[in-house]
Amino acid sequence: MTSQRKDERIILNIGGVKYETYRSTLTAYPNTLLGTMFQERNVELLKPKENEYFFDRNGKAFHYIMEYYRTGKIFWLEGNNNNFITRQELKTEMDFFQISYELPNLYNIPILSTSSSNSFLQRKSFPQVNEMLKEFIESLKFCVYETAWNLKEGLDLSFYSYTNSYYNDFTNNNNIEQIEYILKPFKNSGYRLLKNFQLEIEDELKNSIQELIKLDINHNPELISVIRRPSHYTLKFKIQKIL
Repeated sequence: MTSQRKDERIILNIGGVKYETYRSTLTAYPNTLLGTMFQERNVELLKPKENEYFFDRNGKAFHYIMEYYRTGKIFWLEGNNNNFITRQELKTEMDFFQISYELPNLYNIPILSTSSSNSFLQRKSFPQVNEMLKEFIESLKFCVYETAWNLKEGLDLSFYSYTNSYYNDFTNNNNIEQIEYILKPFKNSGYRLLKNFQLEIEDELKNSIQELIKLDINHNPELISVIRRPSHYTLKFKIQKIL
């Protein structure tokens, strides 16, 4: 690649949020989507508008992707504000831009592996559901550890079959803002996952963090009164060990 090409400035418009960098910054990682895209051999294939390239992706999450190209690291940590970007949202963007990087794990929680003997991890018919289930269980674990780190004795979570203006939050009285963002990707799917995999979820949580919690999972049917309460699952975690 010529020196002029290396010093060429590139504008990346990610969902309306613009980032400016050098072509050489991107091509330093040739195995990634942008690293391949901006190789000199592909120059003739690119059709920029005033040297600006648009991607209909998550502009806030891309901040961490851009830092990876600049430093080789992703400065995202579970438990921090992170511009309100959840682990799952960032992982989705990393997969799209073909970046292989192990996200830091603040609480050192064992990540579920497909080599697990649990039956639900062995299902191959629905890999997307399987992956979502693993992400859901991992997110619940992070919520438990976040609660323990905040010196709370309990965590109550609710997942509704549908939401309305009165019933739309995960937590009732925990006052831990970060939990809302950890569970945000499961606002619509959490109820269905619990409905179909309650026993597997309960077993995995009790087996992996049993020294930390006592857990009860209950299903509550729809209640029709002045205010319609959707059917929902409640998860009551009692923290038995403060970190």
